[in-house]
Amino acid sequence: MAVEAAPNFSLWQRGLIFFRHLIPLSIVLVLGHSAGHFLLLTVFNLALTMSTLAVVGVAVSMRGKYISTMDQIAGLTTLLAVGLGVTLLLTALFGWVVAVLIDATEGSLMNPELIGSAALMLVCNVPHAWRQYQDGVKNPMSEVAAQQRDRPLIFAHLFSAGLVFMLAPYAFEFGRIGLLILACLLTGVFVFRDLRPDLIRRLAPGGV
Repeated sequence: MAVEAAPNFSLWQRGLIFFRHLIPLSIVLVLGHSAGHFLLLTVFNLALTMSTLAVVGVAVSMRGKYISTMDQIAGLTTLLAVGLGVTLLLTALFGWVVAVLIDATEGSLMNPELIGSAALMLVCNVPHAWRQYQDGVKNPMSEVAAQQRDRPLIFAHLFSAGLVFMLAPYAFEFGRIGLLILACLLTGVFVFRDLRPDLIRRLAPGGV
């Protein structure tokens, strides 16, 4: 099988990728916001992306199988609740260490700013999930093909969440400097992921 070529991004597209990831980092570096919150919100965002893939996949597969409008509303509501539950579960699984360390060092785990940022992420994710759903309806794929498409992204997200889980305790030992270094490392991983999706697909388990 031929090796996938690197994407030919324009300078504008590359700039948008850097801009999207550097904005959250600059808020921490320049405005002095909590680097611990940055790490926890990063894990939450990764978990949200993975659960959205699953929820959208099930929603697409269930299209046309509902008996009535009320049945459809109930089904979609259940899916959203399950998706939120999975998001919180994954966040707890990979982010509990960060949460404990934030509470111990900053005492700001239930900070309104942190909760508000997580809520904003949920709201901003809705249009993206809707576009994924529409794309799935217009371009139906088999379950196996969908898994092959999503596996590299899930692998990259799990790898990133694992980095936070493993490195956060060491970062907190060095205070804000250590947390900023970890935040920069994660941002670099995200930029690489988006600039070279071909390499991510090859590095993922079962990739080519």
